[in-house]
Amino acid sequence: MPNGNKLEMRVKGVSVFAGYRNAPRETAAAFDSEGFYRIGDAGTLADAERPERGVVFNGRVAEDFKLSSGSWVSVGTLRVELVSQLAPLVQDIVLTGHNRDEVGMLVFPSAAGAADAARLEEALRALMRARRSAGAGSSQCPARAMVMGAPPDADAGEITDKGYINQGAVLSRRAAAVAALHASPTASGVITG
Repeated sequence: MPNGNKLEMRVKGVSVFAGYRNAPRETAAAFDSEGFYRIGDAGTLADAERPERGVVFNGRVAEDFKLSSGSWVSVGTLRVELVSQLAPLVQDIVLTGHNRDEVGMLVFPSAAGAADAARLEEALRALMRARRSAGAGSSQCPARAMVMGAPPDADAGEITDKGYINQGAVLSRRAAAVAALHASPTASGVITG
């Protein structure tokens, strides 16, 4: 089903639970009007002409957000690109910017990045400049970053049971950092490209 600029995958069948026990509000939120379970994942057909070839995962729909311009930010895709481009200095990134003018990054450094903060800062500046110079649109071009001093906290829910960063939990738990990242004038500790 269309969900923003993605297609949300939904499932229905005898192997799918019928709802949350004694929780009608949660059940109503988890299922659509036809009884399909909203799994929260986005996907595309590997081959539109031959659906039996499978589905390609396209991130989580709940992670995606809109900038104030109305442009959608595809968090899963962009996050993977940025982490890859910043390797080996970055462990992970959480993207920010919901209803704001630009995309920001909360950066969790790797051991190498933490050991050489100046190199990490220059890599972040270079990445932001390069993406802007390449003509990346606002939804693909982070404009500010803040390096986190503490790694994601699994006990606080910042890491999922599967070992992935929990975007929503990090944004909620580190709301003060997000506010500082997007503050005007630019706050201390914010890296801009």
